[in-house]
Amino acid sequence: MNMRQIAALAGVSPSTVSRVINGTKPVTPELRDAVLKVIEANGYMPNAIKRQDRTIAVVIPPTFTSHGWSGEILDGILDGAGANTITLIREQTVSDSVPRFWRQEMLRAGLKGVLIITTGQSRAIATSLRRAEVPFVQFGKGERTDHWVWCDNILVMARALDLFFHQGHRRIAFVGYKGPHPDHRDRLRAYRTYMSYRGLAPLEQLLTVGQPLTHDLVSFLDGPQPPTALFVAGTTTALFTLALLSERGMTVPGDIAFAAMGPHPVLEAHQPPFPLVQRRLREGAKLAVETLLSLAEEGEESKRVQHTLESDLVCGEQIITEPALPEELGKRLAALA
Repeated sequence: MNMRQIAALAGVSPSTVSRVINGTKPVTPELRDAVLKVIEANGYMPNAIKRQDRTIAVVIPPTFTSHGWSGEILDGILDGAGANTITLIREQTVSDSVPRFWRQEMLRAGLKGVLIITTGQSRAIATSLRRAEVPFVQFGKGERTDHWVWCDNILVMARALDLFFHQGHRRIAFVGYKGPHPDHRDRLRAYRTYMSYRGLAPLEQLLTVGQPLTHDLVSFLDGPQPPTALFVAGTTTALFTLALLSERGMTVPGDIAFAAMGPHPVLEAHQPPFPLVQRRLREGAKLAVETLLSLAEEGEESKRVQHTLESDLVCGEQIITEPALPEELGKRLAALA
């Protein structure tokens, strides 16, 4: 089948078919629907697309490039992609996309599949891709029925809190984020579960993603019983918090024990060092792309591929392995994952 035959069946001109496939000029919704229905019904794939390198679309969140760890993920994506073409798509441009959009992208760009960097908006995008029968993998925890690769946030964060506990700290504060992002929810739930298990009163400072950071971030230090230890669940937020502590003349870890999510080169270079959660982002992103390519090429749609990569708690060059979490606490945290 060729474009002329598609045009005849759709009742349009060959040039209209070309415009729909290549996206070179606007086409009315009615004509586009007519062409796509014929294409989908006949499984048509243009020869030019059959010959070209196939494309992997990567859906990134709005703040992706502002994070110190984004380079780790991009390196992993490139590691796994090989000779395939990578196209970055901002999440907000496809958050309300319909299945037909993705089918059209498969025709126009030779789309092999989609990698979603998981955020609070990922569910709608995943639903659209699922209905379009486009292979996709989420880098981050997705639905139980989807394919995903996830770097642990829960157990490793509890280990950082437990390190504080065994150092004698009982007033342990948490700076995190509120909202629908799965990682933000996981970190907050891990903190609350840990504090409940140890019988400690939670002290939370919850921020809104995208809102400017202010001096209020450490306002809890002015309370009658300020924390002696602080876990910050974000790399950029950790940098800002360290600056605020410095303004107050407080040293880490001399005046307040400190731990944060990583990786980030500036946090890693801090002297003296403090505990950092090191997620295997490059390894995880590479595995996510390799999983996507396998799904696209071998059609493993009946098999759910879900990988959880362990994260490390490090302090300088040392990987912290002790103390081990109590068994009962480990079970409670595992139920969150």
